Amino acid sequence: MGRRYKKERELREIFLVFCEGQTEKEYVEVLKRYYRLPITIKTKVSGANITQRFVNQCVKELALTPNEKCSIFYMYDADVEAVTERLTGLRGTAVLSNPCMEFWFILHSKDFVKRINSSDAIKVLAQSGLCWKSYKKGYLSSEQQKMLIDKRHDAVKRANKLQYPNNPSSNIYKFIELLERVKID
Repeated sequence: MGRRYKKERELREIFLVFCEGQTEKEYVEVLKRYYRLPITIKTKVSGANITQRFVNQCVKELALTPNEKCSIFYMYDADVEAVTERLTGLRGTAVLSNPCMEFWFILHSKDFVKRINSSDAIKVLAQSGLCWKSYKKGYLSSEQQKMLIDKRHDAVKRANKLQYPNNPSSNIYKFIELLERVKID
């Protein structure tokens, strides 16, 4: 009888996504359920006081094995310059919307190029389609979730035309493109 060789375990990838608030976390959870990728996506709501020490602690809590790779993302609103600057100094990739996450949601329905503040973005979102009439921060209805998935490619195209980090803009499309690439591989 011949020798048995252990099959080497494949590298497992973990995406650790730090979210500013519940809205971003809810959106990442929608993406996670839709893509069902051979990666683990963990979300943590971390607020505006995020630090490299906190990030390192969260990575340590994952108790990664040598066969696991961790990619770090920060999904935040870009309307507070001090927070945006802090994120650029942290290890990982910032995926931001200027002024807010709701602007990214608007791009799923329409082109929008005028400078806007966060409260006006929520008003514009509520007018951008029937499913958004009853939008509440931190919660996405099943209709809203379906729309965000069905129209994600439209949002990516629209976001690509904008000049990030100007207001308005979003580079969340980079996270979507990454998920699409992992889906294909």
